[in-house]
Amino acid sequence: LLGLAIASPFLLLLWLTRRACYINFKQGWAVEASIINLLATLLGIILLWKAGLLSTLTGIVALGVAAGVASLLLTSFHLRPKVVGCSGNPTAGMVFWDHWGYGSWNLTGVLAYMASGQILMLLIPIILGLSASATFAAIWNLYRPVGLLTQSLGIILLPIFSHWINNGVSIDRFRYLVFRSSLLFSLGVALYSLILSMNTDVIVSYIYKDNFRIHWSLNALFGLMMTISLATGLLVSALKVRGLVMKVTTIWIFSAILLIFISVPLIKIFQLKGALIAITACYIVAFIKAKRSL
Repeated sequence: LLGLAIASPFLLLLWLTRRACYINFKQGWAVEASIINLLATLLGIILLWKAGLLSTLTGIVALGVAAGVASLLLTSFHLRPKVVGCSGNPTAGMVFWDHWGYGSWNLTGVLAYMASGQILMLLIPIILGLSASATFAAIWNLYRPVGLLTQSLGIILLPIFSHWINNGVSIDRFRYLVFRSSLLFSLGVALYSLILSMNTDVIVSYIYKDNFRIHWSLNALFGLMMTISLATGLLVSALKVRGLVMKVTTIWIFSAILLIFISVPLIKIFQLKGALIAITACYIVAFIKAKRSL
């Protein structure tokens, strides 16, 4: 925990500076920073190991140092941010209220979104037991690449959506482009899910060595949930670009409340499938509400 307290500010700084590269449409800068971070991390761990100082504490601190080095080089050579308070630059008050106006609602929405996902992680072991929770985690492992894709798309498409709006694209045209992007990437996830579902027995047996028995229908339901989740996430990003952060918060809060009411009876009736049906239904509702708000 002490190591995380020391390293976290620098890890978060690297995340922030990488996103600044996406805003400038300079993804190569972010790649350079990631490579520097990787090399600095490896070098730090090797030096600590050679000196006999490698431990949980020093290893985590090494991660923070590497992230700090990568952030420093990225800001010094590429981003070159303007210092708050200098002549012609925004004041600290302007920055604070700008962040508060957008971030306060956005933070509330993110917390509601995260809560909706954590509710199931609490209810599944309580109602169905730890074995069902392990099965759920085993399926989720198969969709880790999709989860990474979803996170990456949100980061990359957000500045692209913003670029469209700030360059005079009409609202109707903007909606069309967002829907087309959402459909394109959702079809990719659906195809991944289809292949995974059709080969569930072979894949699960190979990865887990017969420790899990997962029916193809669970895989298909999970894939449907991930597909709708991706589509909803892209619409939410578009709402944020338009400054409709309050509506985003309302969508996720409503979704979380709906999940609380429908998840328990569905889990008791349909077991693990009921949990996936519940969260899929909530994502469908969130998608519809986001589509209407956009």
